Amino acid sequence: SLADIWTQDKAGNAIKGESLILDSQECLVNNPGKLTALVGVKDLIVVDTEDALLIAHKSQDQKVKDVVEALKKKKKDKYV
Repeated sequence: SLADIWTQDKAGNAIKGESLILDSQECLVNNPGKLTALVGVKDLIVVDTEDALLIAHKSQDQKVKDVVEALKKKKKDKYV
């Protein structure tokens, strides 16, 4: 996973983009171009793209495939 590849802070957070992290642990954030503030959260995945934002618990990361399939069924391919 990206969390294993990216540099992590002392609390295990792996961040790409500007951030302010308060009392948060083991999070993965990819949000270039914007400030991401995490406050009191643990084990989250936060990925922001030009047209979509994903927030998920790390334990649910495999369900991202389900999100992709649901978007395709709803003809929302521009987000996939």
